[in-house]
Amino acid sequence: MIQNGKTEGYVVMDIGERVQNVEEGYTVSSTSAGQNPGPMTRSVFKLCKDSGNDLFIQDSNIRYGQTLRIEANCHLFRKKLQLAS
Repeated sequence: MIQNGKTEGYVVMDIGERVQNVEEGYTVSSTSAGQNPGPMTRSVFKLCKDSGNDLFIQDSNIRYGQTLRIEANCHLFRKKLQLAS
């Protein structure tokens, strides 16, 4: 789960809401302060190292300064979804 330190909201994804004018995009938003949705399918994300630009190939640890991807829970949708801006 990913929490914003300033607003204290948790990042959640809603595949029921599509982003307009995008081939395939879904909304990602944040809960209000104090509203912890708990570890459920739409609030659990996976941090993955970007293998294309990685100096530490030998392990799976993520280090400060490394490029990474934030992927949605694999049980949320039939194919891999990741955050982009």
